[in-house]
Amino acid sequence: MLELFDVAIAFAALMLAVSLIIMSATQAVSSLLALRGARLRRGLEELIGQTVPSLKTRAAHLSQRILAHPLISDASTGLGGRWRYATTIKREELLAVLDAVLKEEGIREPAADELERLEAWFESFMTRVSQWYVMNTRWITVTFAVALTFGLHFDSVAVLKQLSEESETRTKLVAMADSLLDQAPESIASVESHYVDALKEVIRGNLAKFKDGTTENSAPKVGSRSQAADWIRANVKEAADAPALVSTFNEAAEAKLSEALDKSIDRAKTLGASLASSGITLSPAGHTWKDWFAITSRHFWGMVASVLLLSLGAPFWFNVLKNMTSLKSAVARKEEEARDKPPQSATGEMPMFESAAGAERRTRRSPTSLPVLPPRAQKPPPQ
Repeated sequence: MLELFDVAIAFAALMLAVSLIIMSATQAVSSLLALRGARLRRGLEELIGQTVPSLKTRAAHLSQRILAHPLISDASTGLGGRWRYATTIKREELLAVLDAVLKEEGIREPAADELERLEAWFESFMTRVSQWYVMNTRWITVTFAVALTFGLHFDSVAVLKQLSEESETRTKLVAMADSLLDQAPESIASVESHYVDALKEVIRGNLAKFKDGTTENSAPKVGSRSQAADWIRANVKEAADAPALVSTFNEAAEAKLSEALDKSIDRAKTLGASLASSGITLSPAGHTWKDWFAITSRHFWGMVASVLLLSLGAPFWFNVLKNMTSLKSAVARKEEEARDKPPQSATGEMPMFESAAGAERRTRRSPTSLPVLPPRAQKPPPQ
């Protein structure tokens, strides 16, 4: 039973390791292409165009100006375009920045009912924009899964067979499970944690400029640069110090995000090296990229299965590995309790006689118990 659990855990560990490599690549591509800001700009264009008819022809231009506005822009980099777009925006921020942009452009303010409609639809439409971004990253994940699987000829069926037959490889992958469980996909992909760390760094280095009682532990869980900037302005002693502190925060956030991207790349390299040292063979023997068209139908469907399994994502395999590890511990504990429990008869009572090996085992596990005497030979019945 435990051997089957080891096979399942080893396979889940393998899929999680490969999924983390794919997730690191997806995260890198999303960051390099600024997909979150680009998706928000497209959604903001749709929102303005649908709810404010008087601005429909200018919706694309206005959405660019709003997200690149200095008050909410997420980028302190010198790059332009989508790399300067904010990745999040609040309803009150949208209305305030839209008003400022309209004044700068010399455009007449929309009617009150149009602004009310824009405000009413904001929350539900932003939820839809988040779903669009998730779908975009999902397609990137699937693309990387297909490229990695067919590039390496990753046959999950053949790998599963290898794990069931090779105990050494299986043991090494099971040993990797604990280190893989320390890399929770949610914390790896979380951008908000970097904003919080950057804000704590600013507070720690400029404690005298903040209000009395402010410490790095009092830093809130901010989800964007604009939220952090608002908190800094509200908690600084002198309003004149706020712009410099906000600029310092933006530089720290850029450094944190760049460091996180480097860690993602290093994590992918480390996981690849760990898989290689475990002895696992991602591609079947005798197949390389040169003879890609020589793949048999059995290996082809095995690779299709790999694509489907990897497309489930790192969070799915993280939960599977965590549950399987916990379940194995529970089963092992039950088996140990069953071995320690004295044998019973069919009626549930202790047997009158037990074997010498059983008595010796029970005595060894219970050193304080009285020694078990061997059973006396029964006298033959009288004739």
